[in-house]
Amino acid sequence: MKSLKKYILLIFIFCNNVYGNVKVEIISPYSNYYLDDGSKKILESKSMDGNSDASFELYQYYAYTYVDVNKQNEYLKRTISQGGMAQYYYGVFLSNEKREYSKYYDLDKAIYWMKQATKYNGDAAAVKLKELEKRKVRDDYIEKTGMR
Repeated sequence: MKSLKKYILLIFIFCNNVYGNVKVEIISPYSNYYLDDGSKKILESKSMDGNSDASFELYQYYAYTYVDVNKQNEYLKRTISQGGMAQYYYGVFLSNEKREYSKYYDLDKAIYWMKQATKYNGDAAAVKLKELEKRKVRDDYIEKTGMR
């Protein structure tokens, strides 16, 4: 999975409607968030010293380059504790229904952190919060009735 992630490319096509030209831009999450060992050690040191930006950059590294769910959780929690504005990302992380995230799945906590994120991220967090609240109603119904 990790080596496959290296080669996944996202392609964004932007059309220029005025001239009819098409611009293709290739963006790789791997290349955007990759850290060599030296850079990673510097960021780890800064993170340990309380730098929330360094902690968030390490979260991105473990989320998009070297996929490690435990490290993602560690650095998101650290970013928030250091005063960083990662509440939105932590809410998304805690509400991820993929199997590899199931250890951390907690919809109530995700909703709490998304509510906190609405103070900073406004629209995006509000939309995600509504989605999570609907999912909570769905999950409560399933648990109560045993039906899907």
